[in-house]
Amino acid sequence: MNPPSEAGTPRSLDHAFAQFVARLRPHLQEGDRVLDLACGSARLTTHLAGDPVRVFGLDTDASVVEDARLRGLPVQTGPAERLPFSDRSFEVVVARRVLHHSRSPASVVREALRTAARVVVFEEPGFAEPIAEEIDRLTKRWERRGGISHFEVVPARRVAELAERSGGRALLEVECSQGAYVRFDLDAARDRYHELGKRVGTVGERRRFEVLLAEGRRLGNLPTTTEVCRITLGA
Repeated sequence: MNPPSEAGTPRSLDHAFAQFVARLRPHLQEGDRVLDLACGSARLTTHLAGDPVRVFGLDTDASVVEDARLRGLPVQTGPAERLPFSDRSFEVVVARRVLHHSRSPASVVREALRTAARVVVFEEPGFAEPIAEEIDRLTKRWERRGGISHFEVVPARRVAELAERSGGRALLEVECSQGAYVRFDLDAARDRYHELGKRVGTVGERRRFEVLLAEGRRLGNLPTTTEVCRITLGA
């Protein structure tokens, strides 16, 4: 994996998103159709508004999709594991922070490759510190018990492996790299998961959660990273 494109002090999630868009732009061409998987509020569409491309969004959240439609954006509902589009419908497919929300990341990768004509870009969270990774695994376990679809992160190299095993398309280039460092907000983690842990966590898990938070505060700067896998497709 290539070294991080930006070292030093962890930045905000907004900064990480802006950096992702900046790294995506060189792979866009005039007239491209771009599919934004799990588009949420169609943020990518907003950031690429001045570019000569057409961005289409897809999300499973009907309320989010309706809000985007009210703003005149081309967004529809549908699962990333079974995309409602024909083969090579888009020149570029973007799947940012999608895979760890799916029970079948292999299906998401396969569908992204099927519907893309030229380039697919995946971005997933990564971890620069084991403590942050353990907190993430523990809290996602709680979320799943609470009915939230949140699974283990899929590292960029794992994405590359899934792409290589998907079959059907020639992969001309597979590049894995790290993006911006993002600060892991320990206070936000405690605020978000304290009550959930009381409801669905075991006594041992809750104690471990508090130990991890304390250890993270002792270390001070606890960054996470973003991992990007860009795949250029053949004919």
